[in-house]
Amino acid sequence: MTITLWTIFEILINFYQGGLETWFIYRFLTPRSHERAKIWAVIFAVCEGCLVTAFNYFTVFEGFGSALYWASLLVFAFCFFSDNAVKKFLSISLSQVAASNRLAERSLKRSNRSLVLLRLPR
Repeated sequence: MTITLWTIFEILINFYQGGLETWFIYRFLTPRSHERAKIWAVIFAVCEGCLVTAFNYFTVFEGFGSALYWASLLVFAFCFFSDNAVKKFLSISLSQVAASNRLAERSLKRSNRSLVLLRLPR
């Protein structure tokens, strides 16, 4: 039961991460059309959540997966926002750094928890 709840919690966090990244880009950049940008922000947030969930399920989260997330956010920024390319790259890079820091903290907490579980009683 706890494994199922933990898995559900992880999936919710993945979708939250996708929403947070697209929201950050939406707030950082100037949309060409607010309505279209909001609709596509939701679509890209769901796609990001699905990508993160799939990569967490099939692989270790490092490496190639991060490039796919970055590329999908790049498509979102270039299609729906009117700012210059430097600002678009900056918004995506900042959102990825924030997400990477959160994931590093989460994996560090996991490794500490597993080390605690491996300690033998005296």
